[in-house]
Amino acid sequence: MDFNKLLDEMKSKYKDEVILGLAEEETFEVKCIPTDLIGVDYVIGRPGIPAWRITQIAGFEDSGKSLLAQQFLISFQKRYENGIPVLFNTEYAFDKDFFVKLGGDIKRLLIFTPKTIERVFEILENLVKTVRKKYGKEPHILAVIDSLSAAVEYEIEKGEYQPGVHARILSHIFRKIRSQLYDWNATLVYISQNKEKISMLPFGGGVARLGGHAVEFAPVLTLEIKRMKEEKDDNGDVSFIYFRLKATKNHVAIPFRELDLLFDMETLRFRNSFNILRFLVRKGMIEDKGKGWYEYQGKKYRKKELIQVLEEDKEIEFSLRKELNIDLNEKILL
Repeated sequence: MDFNKLLDEMKSKYKDEVILGLAEEETFEVKCIPTDLIGVDYVIGRPGIPAWRITQIAGFEDSGKSLLAQQFLISFQKRYENGIPVLFNTEYAFDKDFFVKLGGDIKRLLIFTPKTIERVFEILENLVKTVRKKYGKEPHILAVIDSLSAAVEYEIEKGEYQPGVHARILSHIFRKIRSQLYDWNATLVYISQNKEKISMLPFGGGVARLGGHAVEFAPVLTLEIKRMKEEKDDNGDVSFIYFRLKATKNHVAIPFRELDLLFDMETLRFRNSFNILRFLVRKGMIEDKGKGWYEYQGKKYRKKELIQVLEEDKEIEFSLRKELNIDLNEKILL
């Protein structure tokens, strides 16, 4: 049988619907938008979030969801001068000054403040059409919705939310968006807020998210983030915040990886060197002496000192990324 002949015949008949010969279809190739955070990339299993797809960031209130999403926008701004970063600020909680302190460029961020889910996606679709008409297909669009839950809560407060109806609407919207992201040359990240389910059972009711099953089915990647603990300095001020990140859904790499992240309140940055330290301890290249002391290359360091030493050694991160299979290989970057 001539398989190529059959493939050509199916392509001419079904065009965009054909799913044969995936090896030559760019649509199915997983390219990534770098996060520039080795710990986040390890959890994802790739050197960034998947392009042309949907990623969900989930967690309870004040767990670091918006902070992580803004990190994605900032990394995107720095790497792609012609890219178009977009924020749908449905929570009305975005702080432009804090975004700038995190390293973001407020002049290169499109911010919309829609109230409903339907309006969010209506604006996104119109934006894509405007950009494509004016600039062609080249500029990639990274859109962040902060948050999907806030848009649903607004409709609940207005008395306009009907669970069954809105679930069907969301399901329809997400099916449409998922099939068009590649043609749009766009990537979507949305934030969902975890809520405790009310249950009469002694072991609790679990976790729920507003928006129905569509919210869970739409993303290829769900990152759950949790605020773990704080470290204070001698003056009693918070110096470090520890977050735990877990890929609870992952269709682009190995799921269920989790790792702690360290956010430095002085520099307002996630510290890559903290995760590098953890990886090197696992490899036996750094010895944990206990009580906050470490030995590296024959010298003893306090954790904060060693983190700074590792921060300045870019070769270590490069070699670790290659070993963890999350190196910034141009072939898989957007």
